Amino acid sequence: MTKIWTVYGLIDPRDRSVFYVGMSTVVDRRIAQHSQDPASSAYQVCRIILSEGLEIGTCVFGSFTDKLAAKIMEGRLALVLPYAVNKKTKFGLPSCNLYPDWQDLRN
Repeated sequence: MTKIWTVYGLIDPRDRSVFYVGMSTVVDRRIAQHSQDPASSAYQVCRIILSEGLEIGTCVFGSFTDKLAAKIMEGRLALVLPYAVNKKTKFGLPSCNLYPDWQDLRN
């Protein structure tokens, strides 16, 4: 059976901005984990939204059978979305998800 990688966004209902972009083969479970896992870069925003009695919105940007294509889309979206909390790593460098394949840099 072929895995389907889904690139998704978490939406802040207060201003309708996408504040996190991720990818997973089990999207519903992964989305739920963001509000429970302090290691997630979306955790703090999720907790604030939930503490205000609001629901975190979601959207799907695309689904892929190729993991590399999904990672490239995830990274590029995180880079261009102005409120994405997962733009950078803890070292202040661009996320490794931005260009997981060095050949992509040539285009």
